[in-house]
Amino acid sequence: MKKKIIEMKGKRAEVIASMQKMNDSALAESRDFTAEESSQYEALSTQQDAMKSQISRLESQSELNEEMNAPASKPIHSFNHSKNSGDNQVLDEGGFSSFGEFLGAVRAGNDSRLEFVSQNMGSGEAGGYRVPQQFGDMLTAFKPGESIIRPRATVIPAGNMPDADISFPALDQSGDNGVYGGVVTNWVSEDEEIDETAFKLREIKLSSNGVAGYIALSNKLLRNAPAVGALSMSLLRQALAKAEDAAFFSGNGVGKPKGFLSSAASIAINRGTANDVTYADLVTMVASSNGDELVWVISKKAYIKITQMKDAVGNLIWQPNGRDGSPETILGYPLIWSTRTPGLGSKGDVVLADFSYYYVKNGTGIIISMSEHVQFTKDKTLIKAVMGVDGQPAINGPLKDEDSNQYSPFVVLDVPAA
Repeated sequence: MKKKIIEMKGKRAEVIASMQKMNDSALAESRDFTAEESSQYEALSTQQDAMKSQISRLESQSELNEEMNAPASKPIHSFNHSKNSGDNQVLDEGGFSSFGEFLGAVRAGNDSRLEFVSQNMGSGEAGGYRVPQQFGDMLTAFKPGESIIRPRATVIPAGNMPDADISFPALDQSGDNGVYGGVVTNWVSEDEEIDETAFKLREIKLSSNGVAGYIALSNKLLRNAPAVGALSMSLLRQALAKAEDAAFFSGNGVGKPKGFLSSAASIAINRGTANDVTYADLVTMVASSNGDELVWVISKKAYIKITQMKDAVGNLIWQPNGRDGSPETILGYPLIWSTRTPGLGSKGDVVLADFSYYYVKNGTGIIISMSEHVQFTKDKTLIKAVMGVDGQPAINGPLKDEDSNQYSPFVVLDVPAA
């Protein structure tokens, strides 16, 4: 900026020198300007006036830049008014170089940079500070290995009012309504009266329930920003993913998502033998399934049962080996081993599901708050992370298809029939 100002002043000085030369020449000859000289002089005068105004603007801008960059008790940051920033929309991040540095600022409570991070409610410990965008994305970037349902579910964005309830109509395909939601077709003859039919609708309502994670860290560790950032990031991400999955699987819908295991949308298949998983069980599950993105989710405790599983003539069905490792599918569908499903022999230890039929609603982004009082005598600080989320199956019952049999995108293996 300063270099440009100096350059402009030099050019203006040249123009003024030309004007002075014309004046000196006319005075030396004791005469006035000719018409041509007068026109030329006026043009030079207009040129230098324009250059003077431009230089003045550049100097003013330079002074403003210096003021903005000068040390201050409160750093100055621009506001981010992007309309498409999505979840965790915040103002400029305040210059935090790491998640650990942000946690340190929240703990201190008097860091002026927090004024540029939007708050949930209240201030400090009372309300907490929303995690800046880049760190919030890292916290909620669940991977399939960490989260089973969210990466495969139909996720509804938080929107402009992230914690507001959302309702929308859906076909009622339960019971005799069938996959066409109550629409009936008939072949009719000429002049024959056609029966009236109509599709049936129902309402799906999703709220924003809060899931919270807590970590107690030593104050010594908190003073080491890079270390605490990496540690707390990993712990919080894994904890939130586990809490979500647990609710998406078996939540009762009261203050938390409604899980699919016990919902009316699922079909339960009674296993043939208690505390066992057989080939016949899995084949029966496939025969009752519906969906284009079906995956198996099987308890890790069932691993031995699966490897020993045989067909009707005694052939082993699923066999890992030392060279190729474990097969990635069973009966053609991808396989996920999980420790989050119920234990071997319990309802839901084996699931065949298409999770695109599960709706997840994002709420407010992750809110961080801290307290030194809970474990003050242990020299520890409690970190709390709260995230809004809800979820439920997209259907309210098994679907009766064209063959009059019922199918579901949520098929679970149950205990033996009584």
